Amino acid sequence: MRAEMSVYVSMTDVENLISAASPQPFSLDDAEWPTAEHYVLAMQFEDPALRAEIRSAPDPQQARKLAKRHKRKIRSDWEAVRRVYMTRAIYTRCLSHPASARALLETGNKRIIESSLYDYYWGCGRDGRGLNTYGEVLMDVREKLRSATAVSPRSSTSQAHDTSGELDRPRSPCRNLANNTMQRREKRKPMPTAKHLGIPIRNMSQYDHS
Repeated sequence: MRAEMSVYVSMTDVENLISAASPQPFSLDDAEWPTAEHYVLAMQFEDPALRAEIRSAPDPQQARKLAKRHKRKIRSDWEAVRRVYMTRAIYTRCLSHPASARALLETGNKRIIESSLYDYYWGCGRDGRGLNTYGEVLMDVREKLRSATAVSPRSSTSQAHDTSGELDRPRSPCRNLANNTMQRREKRKPMPTAKHLGIPIRNMSQYDHS
């Protein structure tokens, strides 16, 4: 694939917002993690105390050294689940840090390649034959973010005219003017006479209470 159609990233680059080592804390599995790399390194082990120790490492480099020191304790199913844990970490971080999500979305449709020369699982390897799993994770998360931010079409019910608040809306000046005019006309209207009420004049004396 041509270089201009790809984006290269190093998992250990603390300056890159889409790197696993980028210092963007997030909460996952009832704990606060300094970086995505801290989380993935800790999840290699089932011992809660060791996980906590890795989580407390001052930086990703120290976390890597600590995990390497205990490599014999790595869980037996790690190779089968490590991609899942990395995906969870990156996606959760993007939800917690809009700048991280934005940086990932700005890669567009370009292929993302982890540029490690020695890691043939997470990276592309020296000869480009590596699995590039970290790059694949980033592209998976990028697609998830696009789906999550897609605007769904408005339903027909939401487009219907809403009259629920019309009674509370202020009346227009024209309507107020018309109402005031009618009120003034009603005030000037003469009192109804006996003729208007249909009462014979000869019987008007019975209505005289003076």
